[in-house]
Parts: sequence; C-alpha cells; structure tokens
Amino acid sequence: MRTRSNYELYHIFKQNGRTAKVYNTESGFEVDLYEDNNFIETRQLHEHSESYAEDCAENWVTLIF
Repeated sequence: MRTRSNYELYHIFKQNGRTAKVYNTESGFEVDLYEDNNFIETRQLHEHSESYAEDCAENWVTLIF
C-alpha cells in the first residue's frame, strides 16, 4: 500500500476485486487505482471536482475502464 503525507483520503470504493481511493491533495483530487491489492496507477484529476474524481473511482471498480 502507498502512503500519502499531506493528502486527505476522501473516499474508498471497492468492488470486483478492485479498489479506488480518492484523495484531496494540495494540487487537487487524485485517485489511486488498485486491482487485487496491487497498485496500478494514480489518476491526477487536479482540474476537476470531487464528484468527477468519485465518478472516476466508481468507473474503475465497476469495470468501465
């Protein structure tokens, strides 16, 4: 698991063996994507809203992408 300092964890989505963690950072929102507890990537959504970041997280865990 990755650790983040100065980041605030807002939401965790879990489904289908996938997890998405939505963080509020100094630069904006970021979403960490995991599959079977393995880190895949971070989506930097700095120019977008919290609901956009949540949609990204939900799309990940529901296998849309």
